[in-house]
Amino acid sequence: MDGDAAFKLRDEVKRQKEARVVLIDLSELGFLGGDVLRMLVRLQAWTHVAGIQFKLFDPSPFVSQSLQRLGSAAKVEIVSTHDVLSLLHWEGTRNGSNQSMSKAPALNAA
Repeated sequence: MDGDAAFKLRDEVKRQKEARVVLIDLSELGFLGGDVLRMLVRLQAWTHVAGIQFKLFDPSPFVSQSLQRLGSAAKVEIVSTHDVLSLLHWEGTRNGSNQSMSKAPALNAA
C-alpha cells in the first residue's frame, strides 16, 4: 500500500462519520510503508475524537511490530476473525437484518 492508497483510506474512513466501528482489514498486506503506518495512527486519533472504535484486522507480524515501534500498539485494537464475526453478528442483530454493514469501496494494495 503506497501513499496514494493511504490518502484514499483516510478519505474513506473520514466519510464514516455515523459509524460506531471502523474496521481495517490488513490480512493481505505483509508490509506497510511509513506513510501508511502514520496514517493509521492519525486515523485512530481521529476516530477516538469522533467517538468511533478503530480496529485493525489481522495485521502481519511485521506490521504489528512497526506499530509497536511507533508506540501505537496500545492505542490500536487488533482483532481476530472471531472478534470480527461477533461484531458482524451483533451489528446485524441490532439492525434486525442479515446485511449488517455497508461495504466501502475496495482499496487494493499497490
